[in-house]
Parts: sequence; C-alpha cells; structure tokens
Amino acid sequence: MSLVAFSYPRLEKQDFDFIQSIRAEYEPNYSLLNPHVTFVFETDEVEQGVFLEHLRPLITATPVIDFVMRSVSLIRDVDRERWFLLLTADEGFSSIVRLHDRLYTGVLAPQLRTDIPFIPHITLGVFADWMRGAGVRDELNAKSLAIGGQVTSILIADYRTNVLRPITEITLATK
Repeated sequence: MSLVAFSYPRLEKQDFDFIQSIRAEYEPNYSLLNPHVTFVFETDEVEQGVFLEHLRPLITATPVIDFVMRSVSLIRDVDRERWFLLLTADEGFSSIVRLHDRLYTGVLAPQLRTDIPFIPHITLGVFADWMRGAGVRDELNAKSLAIGGQVTSILIADYRTNVLRPITEITLATK
C-alpha cells in the first residue's frame, strides 16, 4: 500500500475547465486525478492506521485554506530526466506550506524528501523536453492568471501506478 494525502480544491468551473484543458494536453495522469494539491507524497513506509491517526487531528485543526494561483513554473524532476509544469500559489502559499510541514512531523518525519523543496502547486504537465515546457510556461505566464480556490478537505488514498483507491476524506476546520 502506498499512501498519499492530497486535496481536490474547490475551484470555479471555468478555472477547473481551464486547468483540465492544459492537463489533458500535457499531463499523462490527468484523467486519473482531477486538479489537486499534494500534501503528503506517496509512502509505503507507514501503516494505514498509523498514517490516519497521525494526520486526522492535524488536518481537522487546520482552518480552510484560501489560495490564488497566479504563475506557472517549470521544475526539474530530481529522479528522472523530465520537467514538471506547475501552477503555483501566491496567496495561501504559507498556509499550504505550514500544513504540509505539520503533516510531515512524528511518524512521517522520516518520509520527508529534504532534497526537494515543497512548492504549493497544481501540476499542469510533464515534459521530456525543457524547451517545449518552457514555451508552454511562458505562454501561460503571458496571461493574467488568477485562479482562486479553497482547500476544504484532504483525501487519503492508496496510490499505485495508475490506480487510485480512496480511503477516507478528512475535512479542515471551518473558519
């Protein structure tokens, strides 16, 4: 079992459709997962009950997170020769980072990848060719992006290669 914790944020329909139109072209797994913000990346080192027991009180104590994503970045994958096209948070950045950091305490502390900075984002695409990815990034950044949304819950799931099995959804605290 490879456990993951992510949010399908609340988005306006036109923003969801805009993101999906880009992901349909550049993100191989776009049909497996809707636009999402990952908080805990895949791990098979922690038993499911322990994972849930650790995450639940941290998530339920966190207020709903409002965000606005305004820019697109192209980030190199440290594990493979490819680049990720990321829609990144401006407003809400620190709230997302703080929740991520709280989740990676205790039993999850050894699972934190310290070689990769955490950037609050929604993945828009994956590119083998940097130039192609940079072109899409520049085209998107030429627009006046302002994609607002809310993180209201975190989905815990078992995620294996192209198979996602939801386990439970934990709601953040209302403001």
